[in-house]
Amino acid sequence: MNYESRNTLSLKLEQMYNDLIDSHKQVERQRRQLASEVSAHSAALKDKMAELHIAQEATDKAKAESKQMNEQQLIAISQELDQINDALKASLEQVETRSQKLADESSARAAEMRDKVAELSKARETSEKTKDESKQVILDALQAKDEAVRANQLKSTFLASMSHEIRMPFNAVCSFTLSN
Repeated sequence: MNYESRNTLSLKLEQMYNDLIDSHKQVERQRRQLASEVSAHSAALKDKMAELHIAQEATDKAKAESKQMNEQQLIAISQELDQINDALKASLEQVETRSQKLADESSARAAEMRDKVAELSKARETSEKTKDESKQVILDALQAKDEAVRANQLKSTFLASMSHEIRMPFNAVCSFTLSN
């Protein structure tokens, strides 16, 4: 080989070497840039994974608390319903007792009324004897009738108020269970 061709070849080799070094530098820059981007994305991904883990833990905790709260609420509601049921039973027993008492009083008043009617019949028979006696018997009969009407009104008032006292807690129970 001659000197010129060696020189040309040397120049070409040097050029190729420089091109190779430039390519290598460019590849190295791109590798560093990609490594930097991968590192940044990796850090961002780690942050997102940590956030996701924290969110999952918070969700699990909220679910557990909600379940526990729901169980506690159900227990409290059940206890309240038991108390209301007991109160309703007691009220019903009172109503039945009062109703029986009023029925007994009403029967007694009805018997008194029958007696008064019988007395009135006798009074009519004896009215020819004395007007004063018949007036007194009629007044007694009217008083007994007024007492019976008053007793009947008391019974009606009592039953109406007892019906209200029974309905009000029952409505509260119904509205409480419907709201939940």
